[in-house]
Amino acid sequence: MMTAVQRRTIAAFSSGQSRRDSATPDEALAFLDTAAGANWLAGAAEDLVAGRDIIIGKAVAVKASALSDAVAAEAVRRLGNNEDPEGMLGQLLVAVDNFDMSTASACLKSLFHDQRGPRGVFQHMASELASEVADQAAEQLQRDAEEELIVMRYAG
Repeated sequence: MMTAVQRRTIAAFSSGQSRRDSATPDEALAFLDTAAGANWLAGAAEDLVAGRDIIIGKAVAVKASALSDAVAAEAVRRLGNNEDPEGMLGQLLVAVDNFDMSTASACLKSLFHDQRGPRGVFQHMASELASEVADQAAEQLQRDAEEELIVMRYAG
């Protein structure tokens, strides 16, 4: 049995999809430009930051390890570009080895300080990774909504 929130979400998605389907290409919004897309992206990025894979349908679309790989590559890039003049990466590793999480956290924040906005650099990187599969997510959400609509029609 579906909750009222689920029914409203399906109805809103179906209504939005109908408007999108009937719009000309210039009028159609990209999934990530919609409220549903922005919400999906925020949740998907949060999943990656928390160490969870992004699952679309029944398949893994982005492995959580992709974020750690991207973070490692970014650390190497910053070191290669001399963007760690105070040796924060080394200090971070020593602090972790000494179980000094307060110092480790300060070093990490210094090394990966991001001035692009309120979100942290890792959240931003996770959003970029998730956005690569946003079209797949939109298609899956549409399929799910259509299936639930069919179930609702025949259940009532």
